[in-house]
Amino acid sequence: MAIIGIDLGTSNSAAAVLRGGRPVIIPSAEGVSLGGKAFPSYVALTADGQTLVGEPARRQAAAKDAEEYAEADKQRREEAEQLNEADAVCYQAERMLADFSDKLTDELRGRIQQAMQKTREAITKRDAASASQCGDALTTVLKEAGVVIYSQQPGSSVYQEVKAGNRPRSSTPGARVIDADFEEKQ
Repeated sequence: MAIIGIDLGTSNSAAAVLRGGRPVIIPSAEGVSLGGKAFPSYVALTADGQTLVGEPARRQAAAKDAEEYAEADKQRREEAEQLNEADAVCYQAERMLADFSDKLTDELRGRIQQAMQKTREAITKRDAASASQCGDALTTVLKEAGVVIYSQQPGSSVYQEVKAGNRPRSSTPGARVIDADFEEKQ
């Protein structure tokens, strides 16, 4: 008569048999798993009524958990992205104020700081929707500031008129510039 010992752990279980007066662990039917010859302490029933024990039951439970929490995980990822994007816009605003504060009006500088403060408050509260809206508003103000800064650059305008006499010339005297289409053959 063989004596069998079973260790039913909360995470893993094992079974051993006495052979020649010494305990020998019985290997898991699924092969070597976590902890060597131990097997996960899981039992599951499939939709068709089959009973799973050990590693197959653990895999089924993990897959079920993944499916169950997939939507919540996706939502958390999207919220984290929104918070990160809002934080990046705040960083851009900080850089703009540090680099170009002297080129901005007090009113525009104040609007940037106010929009940045609202965005930071939303980020601190972990309110992704509000942070995204505040970040969009801050982006709009930063674009306005960019136009103001760009317009102060010498010789800058959104569109520069090129007159016939002001066209760029070739570095070679007497050279003619011809626009043409070409095809590269290999």
